[in-house]
Amino acid sequence: MANLKDIRDRIKSVRSIQKVTKAMKMVAAAKMRKAQERMEQARPYSNSLSEVIEHLLPDIDRERLPLLNLREIKRKAYVVVCADRGLAGAFNTNLLKIAQKEIDEFGKDQVDIFCIGKKARDHFTYRNYNIVESHVDFWAEMEFENAMMIGRSAIDHFTNGTVDEIHVVYNYFVNVAQQEVRSETLLPLNYEKMKVALQIGYMNLQKKNWSIR
Repeated sequence: MANLKDIRDRIKSVRSIQKVTKAMKMVAAAKMRKAQERMEQARPYSNSLSEVIEHLLPDIDRERLPLLNLREIKRKAYVVVCADRGLAGAFNTNLLKIAQKEIDEFGKDQVDIFCIGKKARDHFTYRNYNIVESHVDFWAEMEFENAMMIGRSAIDHFTNGTVDEIHVVYNYFVNVAQQEVRSETLLPLNYEKMKVALQIGYMNLQKKNWSIR
């Protein structure tokens, strides 16, 4: 049975651990706030870019724009966006499960994979999938140049005819406690879908203008 000194030592040890975990919690909370702020700051740029594309759409010559080039889909590419670390619940697991399911359904031998994040790279390397690029430590310094480099590489993969379609699988940020796995087609650009988006955007703009009056 523990004596009084042992009990005091244990209490002291627990209090020391509490101080350390409290400090870790504060650091984690600060990092989370910073990441959330960067995410929220980026969204207006993304939305503005979509609006610019929609406004340019009526003047686009579909025959001269390779990114609108529809062709028979014989080979695909997937950009799989994961984290570098684990201990994040189902953050990586659900995403990788959906990505692998889609790739397997099409045929893994007909799919090239761009891995962003160590978890994506390790997952598909271990299972012998065809990885054409992997980017680890991408999140350590989220620079626009790095994202542009990956995007350019994926676009080149499409325009040079290596693949006929490119998808991206990622976690959409809903709030701090909730992310939603999304799988979207990046290329070719969907002309009809963009036309509908343009019409909806125009109707919403008209409603706003009418309400202001």
